[in-house]
Amino acid sequence: MSAPSKEERAPVLDCGDNSCRFARQRGGMRTNGGCRCLKELDHDPERRREVTAYLLALAYENERLRGDLDAAVSSFNEAADHLNRAQDENERLRAERAECLAMVENYGIPIPSEVRSRLLAKLRGHDKP
Repeated sequence: MSAPSKEERAPVLDCGDNSCRFARQRGGMRTNGGCRCLKELDHDPERRREVTAYLLALAYENERLRGDLDAAVSSFNEAADHLNRAQDENERLRAERAECLAMVENYGIPIPSEVRSRLLAKLRGHDKP
């Protein structure tokens, strides 16, 4: 899972005007004449200010949450990498255990029978600590 791009994080509310209250970037070709995002609230300037403040607060909270998401994704990726390394190490140890088992069984390494039984049980995975 990858973090959202800068374009995906852009605010949804942007009328394209140079004076847009919600645009994060104002470069390039934009119109003039004032923000049109809240035109329907023109008759009530106090309410428009309240809505504008609320929407800006939501935009900043969204940005903060995106940062939290980025951090969580990064942590998840680190954990996944750690798990993959642990699985690789586990496979290496299984191969080493099989090698040891083959040496004990095939090469007749002189080990007392009691110790040999416990060792074989451990190597076969029957004796879990």
